[in-house]
Amino acid sequence: MFRYLIALSLVLITATVTAQSTTALSAHVYRTVNVRSGPGTQYAIIGRLSGGMEVSVTGRSDAESNWLALEFEGQQGWVAFFTVTLNGDPQQLPIFEPAPTLPVTDEFAQGDSEALSNVYVTVFRRVNVRSGPAATTDRLGVLFPGSQADIVGRTADNQWLLISYNAEAGWVAYFVVTVTGDLDSVPIYAEDALSTGTVAATAATITVITRFNSNLRLQPDSASPVLAVIPFATALQVESRTSNRTWIRVNYDGESGWILASLVSVVGNANLADVPVAD
Repeated sequence: MFRYLIALSLVLITATVTAQSTTALSAHVYRTVNVRSGPGTQYAIIGRLSGGMEVSVTGRSDAESNWLALEFEGQQGWVAFFTVTLNGDPQQLPIFEPAPTLPVTDEFAQGDSEALSNVYVTVFRRVNVRSGPAATTDRLGVLFPGSQADIVGRTADNQWLLISYNAEAGWVAYFVVTVTGDLDSVPIYAEDALSTGTVAATAATITVITRFNSNLRLQPDSASPVLAVIPFATALQVESRTSNRTWIRVNYDGESGWILASLVSVVGNANLADVPVAD
């Protein structure tokens, strides 16, 4: 009897481990997504997923599920959580230890995550990203061949494009990139002083860009109901703010609500202190 109980226990343990090791959730890919060798942009890109694909997610990087693991061409690959839509609770997935960091090669290296909107640039050679719409402004960084970035603004003549770059905003020249999507759907920014790179949105508004998928809440409180989830790299007009500048009120998809200021980047040299305080 004792041996039987031990054998039964071993069977149950084995079944539990097997169930945990085979836990997987499906995820939908909306557009091209880089697959990396580890959970972070410091890892090399080993391939790409195309929009419309359904993939099987087998694990996650940490308790916050910032990166998701999947089987990719016979090896383990990783994608950022916000680049796919996961069907199910990520807490069901086991946490995997990442592989050693591999050097990122110039062939695929990029300063920004892959584009997520319908209007974006693709670069096929090294392209400078600048602080303003002019070649005389400061260089913020470089996009390498194969990189993509969302377009969030443009000059009136379309000669310079404002892109989402490293969770901030930077300018690239139109003639050095390939544009996908309708530029007419992108807001125009008036040029105050090209020599200094000072750029202000038309109508004296302040524009911000979401750095992550962000909750739009009914009130400026983390416990307040969520009205909508604003996608990463979405440009928003700021309507007002709290007195301590912790929360800003924006309008998204017809809903007026509040978002944490720490989840957005301010476009240009604007300052949230200039936004009126809400009643």
